[in-house]
Amino acid sequence: MINNGKLKYLCVGLGAIFYLIWVELRYGWTIKESLDYFSLFFNLGLGLMIVTLLVKKSKVKTIYHFVLVILFSAYFCELYGVTLGINFTFYSLTPYTGNYHIMFNYINWVPFKTIIHTFSSPLSTSTIIQLLGNILLLTPLAFSLRYLEIIYTTKWTILTTFFTSISIEVLQLINTFIISGFETDQGRSTDIDDVILNTIGGVIGVLIFIGLKRFFIKNKKKSNYANGGVHGKLKFDEKSFQE
Repeated sequence: MINNGKLKYLCVGLGAIFYLIWVELRYGWTIKESLDYFSLFFNLGLGLMIVTLLVKKSKVKTIYHFVLVILFSAYFCELYGVTLGINFTFYSLTPYTGNYHIMFNYINWVPFKTIIHTFSSPLSTSTIIQLLGNILLLTPLAFSLRYLEIIYTTKWTILTTFFTSISIEVLQLINTFIISGFETDQGRSTDIDDVILNTIGGVIGVLIFIGLKRFFIKNKKKSNYANGGVHGKLKFDEKSFQE
């Protein structure tokens, strides 16, 4: 019989498989170069290492927990690939110049500058999708950290989301600096407003968790009363509501 510990890691593996299926559905057969596959599995491996470390700390007890571990694994692999993934094909095919420099046009350190500019211009569908994407980017992370009890408090979950967003922006800045040494004017933006929106998304994730937790506890109390339960005998993890 498989114990919970081994089953957790099996779910992580299933999540990786679902992620690969998602990549295939999204890109079709456009991934043809061997370096494209190397990039895919290299980034997948790094993402899975982080997921495994997080899931190792989780408390997985019910079928809902196991399903969430699968979804969390697939989500995190996508998150890592989109935000920090290394494209080895780019470095292989793009001429090297060695002219490393900071691309200041990809950097914004002024809070709310990008947000204000976005709303002061006509909103297109792509702009709205990008804005919502930045808000919801780390929402599943915050929700999963709480639901799987990797982190017990609201405060530390939001702080973790905040520092995760900062880490992503700093690593993207480093990535853009490295890319500047090649013959291209493309790079990844580093924007303080992304941190603000990502953190708001983390708050949303925590609020969803708290709302669901209270909903289930309320229904469980009603069920206990309906079955002749005694008031005060219902027990739940009070740590879930620590601030």
